[in-house]
Amino acid sequence: MLRFLSSSSPSLGHIFKNNNIYNNKIVGIRKVSKLKHTKLSEYLYTSLKARGPITVASYMRECLTNQEFGYYTTRDPFGEKGDFITAPETTQMFGELIGLWTYQIWKKLKQPKKLRLIECGPGRGTLSFDLLRV
Repeated sequence: MLRFLSSSSPSLGHIFKNNNIYNNKIVGIRKVSKLKHTKLSEYLYTSLKARGPITVASYMRECLTNQEFGYYTTRDPFGEKGDFITAPETTQMFGELIGLWTYQIWKKLKQPKKLRLIECGPGRGTLSFDLLRV
């Protein structure tokens, strides 16, 4: 497991106690021997040591979508057997209600020929499928 070192900035050091985040960059790491090490933590440790600081966004992207070790790429976290379940996965009614709301907004916009509906997130697209069913 990785632990971030103390920041030299007093304000950030106070807010992010025992973290080394400065200007939205992870700038320092050290191994904590008492904690369980994972392949992801070893990969991150090696990468940060070799390449230097990375943004918090890059760190999160690696944790979530790294092809070998990422949370979303190494398991199916959704559904009853996963880590969590979202409203669209429990019933199609949620997406259908949003679809009805979207239809009302589309009518108020005088029915434009082009309308972009974008579902953001790492899921299966269940919300979009239910929304378009309306």
